[in-house]
Amino acid sequence: MPGVRHQPLASVELTAVNTRKSLPPPSATDMDLADDGDEVRVTTVRTEPTLSKRKMLLGIPIVIGIAFTWVGATQTGKSTFTPQFHAPFFNVWLSTSFISVCFPVYALASCLFLKRSFGDVWRSSYSVLRNFTFPGCEHLLEERGTRRSLLKFLVVQSLVVVGPFCVMWMATNYCYLRALASIAPTDVTALFSSAPAFVYIFSHIFLKEEFVMLRPVAVVLAIAGIVLFAYADGFKAATAAGVSLSVAAAIGAGLYKTLFKKAVGDATLGQVSFFLSTLSLVSTVLLWPVCLALHFSGVEVLHHLPWRYLLPNAALGLFFNFLINFGIAFTYPLFISLGTVLGIPVNAAADYVFRHIVITPLKYVSAAYILTAFAFMILSPRFSRRVSLGLRTVLWWREADDEDDVDDDNSGDRVGLSQHDAQQSTMSFTSKGD
Repeated sequence: MPGVRHQPLASVELTAVNTRKSLPPPSATDMDLADDGDEVRVTTVRTEPTLSKRKMLLGIPIVIGIAFTWVGATQTGKSTFTPQFHAPFFNVWLSTSFISVCFPVYALASCLFLKRSFGDVWRSSYSVLRNFTFPGCEHLLEERGTRRSLLKFLVVQSLVVVGPFCVMWMATNYCYLRALASIAPTDVTALFSSAPAFVYIFSHIFLKEEFVMLRPVAVVLAIAGIVLFAYADGFKAATAAGVSLSVAAAIGAGLYKTLFKKAVGDATLGQVSFFLSTLSLVSTVLLWPVCLALHFSGVEVLHHLPWRYLLPNAALGLFFNFLINFGIAFTYPLFISLGTVLGIPVNAAADYVFRHIVITPLKYVSAAYILTAFAFMILSPRFSRRVSLGLRTVLWWREADDEDDVDDDNSGDRVGLSQHDAQQSTMSFTSKGD
């Protein structure tokens, strides 16, 4: 179930993890130059495919996997709503509990394939929480020599660090899933794609990121697309609620990503896996009473649980998160963005085939606005600066041409006035002569 993705959601779009790996030395052509009198010897060495090609080849199946797991999680999430079952919070809680296997799977793969010891994997991954300190933890740090004090420190630290992110995660995914009860999955996914616009806004507030000219334009386009989506069905109550919840999910995803970036920075795949597993455990252990409270208060209906949709929804959300984190770590972040964009037309096709929902032309226009905003957001800052410089250059030339035209007009007026004055002087001189 997509919603917050570690950057994109599921039981999730949302952060984004930016793992930087050291590139190998240049290997396309090695030139060995030796000065033997007047001769220079050049040796060309053939090498394996470049790293960029490998990333491209690895990224293609990941893009396809991200698109279809997102669509599958969204469609199954929509199908869970029946007259006997209406419990989006329980669905989010169940899906989040599946995420707990992220770190065990990562640790097992590292030990088997990378030949790393579990202690090394633990230390490098746990550092995502270890660097955090908080008021009142000093005595725990001093007593960490005993197992009891160490366990107490881990529990308290997990609650203090991961707790706020767990709340944001649950709220964001709840809004995303609750929106599916009101509007079509295609509409929800398209509206949720406006999340990068909110990431940009929060990045200015919390991260003090530089101003890039195209991104405010993207924010305006995203807002315009959201308004058109709401207008497409006439601002009905159900539609307005679905649109509002989808936008709330996008805002929550943007806030989650930005604060994660501020708190953690550029995390590794192991650190993100450890963080997700810790978040899942906190949710599973602490939030099950909320599910019971909502059920017995009548807010959510838990009779006749549709396991044939609940379990696939949770499993697809887990696979979605795996692909998101693996893709960001080992390929290009742009591929991850493309995977989520491809999910929109695939969802539209699924809605048409299985739910007989026809997308109106105005919604296509709305989606185009949001996707254009999405494209502006994922452009690299360097490319955006080039485009901005090009636009400023064009505007400068236009202003210069306008000023030249005004100068030409003024000079023409001055010439006309001079000729008129000369004629007037000649006439007056002639009259005096007469």
